[in-house]
Amino acid sequence: MNKRPIASLFALFACLSGPPADAGGQAYYAWPTDASRMLTSTFGEYRSHRFHAGMDVKTFGQVGYKALAVRPGSVSRVEVSPWGYGRVLYLLLDTGETAVYGHLQKFALAIAARVREEQQRTGRYAVSLRFEKGEIPVAQDELIGWTGQSGSGAPHLHFELRDAEESPLNPLLKGYQVKDAIPPSIRKVMVIPLNATARVDGDLEPLILTPRAAQRGRMQIDRTIPLFGRVAFAVSMLDQIDGATNRMNVHSYRLLIDDREIFSARCDHYPYQLDHQADLDRDYRALVREGDLFQRLFREIGNELPFYAGDKPWYGALECDPASGAANWLTGITRALGFFWDLPSGVTILERGPHTLRIEARDFNGNLSIVEGRLQSGPPPEPAADPQGVDPAQASYTISAAYYDSYVRAALSASRPLRRLPLLTARYGDGHEEEIVLTRGGRNLLLGGVPLLPNRPGPVRLRIASPQDEKPLHDAMLNFITVRKGRDKKVTTQDGLCELSFAEETLFKPLFVRANTRNRGAEKLPLVSRIYEIEPADVPMSSFVTVLIRTEPGLSRPGQVALYRRAPRDQWKYIGRESGAHGAIGSRSRELGEFALIRDSEAPVITAVIPAAGARLSQRTPLLRAGVRDALSGIGDDEPYALILDGERLITEYDPEGGRLLHQVESPLSAGRHTLEVVVRDRCGNEARTSSTFHVN
Repeated sequence: MNKRPIASLFALFACLSGPPADAGGQAYYAWPTDASRMLTSTFGEYRSHRFHAGMDVKTFGQVGYKALAVRPGSVSRVEVSPWGYGRVLYLLLDTGETAVYGHLQKFALAIAARVREEQQRTGRYAVSLRFEKGEIPVAQDELIGWTGQSGSGAPHLHFELRDAEESPLNPLLKGYQVKDAIPPSIRKVMVIPLNATARVDGDLEPLILTPRAAQRGRMQIDRTIPLFGRVAFAVSMLDQIDGATNRMNVHSYRLLIDDREIFSARCDHYPYQLDHQADLDRDYRALVREGDLFQRLFREIGNELPFYAGDKPWYGALECDPASGAANWLTGITRALGFFWDLPSGVTILERGPHTLRIEARDFNGNLSIVEGRLQSGPPPEPAADPQGVDPAQASYTISAAYYDSYVRAALSASRPLRRLPLLTARYGDGHEEEIVLTRGGRNLLLGGVPLLPNRPGPVRLRIASPQDEKPLHDAMLNFITVRKGRDKKVTTQDGLCELSFAEETLFKPLFVRANTRNRGAEKLPLVSRIYEIEPADVPMSSFVTVLIRTEPGLSRPGQVALYRRAPRDQWKYIGRESGAHGAIGSRSRELGEFALIRDSEAPVITAVIPAAGARLSQRTPLLRAGVRDALSGIGDDEPYALILDGERLITEYDPEGGRLLHQVESPLSAGRHTLEVVVRDRCGNEARTSSTFHVN
């Protein structure tokens, strides 16, 4: 660190004396680096099951720019790891806030010395150090490190501001000026049915529309959208900043119906303990099924994030033509009289008839984009008789089921066009029976919404019957096991070999679990179990579910076997290895999907050891390095690797993205012969070793 005694004394005094302010009463925050004033990521962007908690400053693919203190304060913590933020520094500011600098190449000298001392003491590269307030004082604009690419990602500076409770704040709230004249882009609008009686354009599946450009910053949906029952909106949108092509977060957005605000949100701050609720803020199902990221314009039950203007249940959702959508005669009468006692308080009533739609999106600089459209609230048209059709008893049927959060979209395909509709009933596992309203989805296609109810167990028998005499024409089963929110529950597959354990904190909402098994098929991997398809994979979970799969008695080399989950692009991802009863092996997962036990018996591969065998060096403080890779289980985070020089284990840095082990020699090597040994072990215990003998001139 620069030796500036006066500045350091001032910083220490500032830390102890409380928050200062400038003449206008607003604290001044310096820019955190000399790299640039351009961003590549903004606050609140979606990452896997979490938010991006700060802003990323562009370093043009380079490392070594200065990281500077944004205010007076003192270093409170530093961490070093191959993962996440890599080398990260936490600076306690005189305001009581904390500034976080991630992915640093190196720390300023005084801090680096403390880190090196701790690494030598523990013999490990990864360290975490905490300091007393004022122990390492820092003045505003003082050098605290250099930007890099440690941890995950390309070279950049990740910068966060956190309040006194360590909750992330949008750094742009602190007066930072970023050049940005580009309005957000609203690419798609999704309309979502929220229960079994809702319809969007006559169907129970979400409708995705692509607006057309009408004029700068203004888009238009050309068709009228028919709506009935409880529905909600979501948008696929992005923002860009001058000088960067990255997809960034939109700062604020709102939904207006008939020029009345129904929903609005601003992405300014959130508590860290709610980070996982990013999966409720975005539409997780669309991300899994469509591969696209939609921002929800409604607040689902369980979402406690502070972004939204309203905090009532289902804030932003619409109840379209509620009088016609009543479930029974009593609610029908009360709704017709204007009493909506049975609806969540956050729902907005949309009476029957035409309405206008307007969606607005603004970036932090106020650039605005608008999408406009037309809505028609009311029940779908009565199914018309097909004079060319046959009686329902003269056709054969198939039923396909698509699961959503609280209902199943049952699609009935008839072998012949029907003169009139058959009857469809749903009989639940407790004997309760409901008649399912059918609508036409095509000449030979009928649609019905089957409610999924936490208090009505599965399986559900769907029965198609003749409308004249209720004679059964076709049966189908919906097989699922209900897991309620806030309760412990174990679910076992039909073969008894795969068990899922849900804890009280696992779920945001009730889950209707389906499990299928299949054999190896075309899989070329060394499978040790069948493949278990556990649905729903498109419903987010608040915490982890434990998945255990039993192995055959006497399984050889069980330490090489672990649980894997199929990831996108048909890649199998290592989840973990824990032992359970009766020879079961598994781990915890935050996602459902396809699971299997896979054996990893292949050792990691070591390549490109430098200095190479036989090399003669004139440089006496060389950078020692080796390439490493592993095909299946990967290299873990407990430092199962080492560079060993002349029998002495070195503090070894691992770059997982580059697949490299590194050590910078600091004390000059003696002239003569030296041996560098490389050792690396994967998560299943397979070990590789190699060595290189070189000479120093």
